[in-house]
Amino acid sequence: MRTTRYIAAATLHLATLCFIAMFGICIVNIAMRAIWDTSLGWSEEVSRYLIPWVTFLGAALLAGSGLHMTIVDWKDASGWRRTLLRAVSDVVTFVTLGFIAYIGWRYAMQMSGRSLITLPDVSMFVIYVSLPVGCALYMLFIVLSRFGLFPNELAQMYVEQNDPEDLS
Repeated sequence: MRTTRYIAAATLHLATLCFIAMFGICIVNIAMRAIWDTSLGWSEEVSRYLIPWVTFLGAALLAGSGLHMTIVDWKDASGWRRTLLRAVSDVVTFVTLGFIAYIGWRYAMQMSGRSLITLPDVSMFVIYVSLPVGCALYMLFIVLSRFGLFPNELAQMYVEQNDPEDLS
């Protein structure tokens, strides 16, 4: 449980850091354009390549917390239907994510010899490995949540902040 908590916290912190970096780079670039009529040459490229990291890490966290989008009819099913639908859904999800992770890893390896245009010391591998890493974390977090091992602080914070009784 402790290792699970560290993995989830590290994923959350990395996604948050990527988002803050992306946001900060964009704001600085806008300010520089408005004030000095110049921009950072690398800002758009770095911001564009941080988006997949934020997306895949965030999706994995939401899946583990049970906050990722779901088909409501499946979630509202009861008894053996719910068990069957969840099992089928998990199998389809795992096959799909496994295939995407495999293809993503192969592509990341192909891109490892290339570098960013504006930052030649940064390998394209760093960007494209976000896909297999995100898929692997997604699968891990689903398994952990199915066994009740995923820390649900994220889900609890969401429920507390969006309590319908507070709206009245």
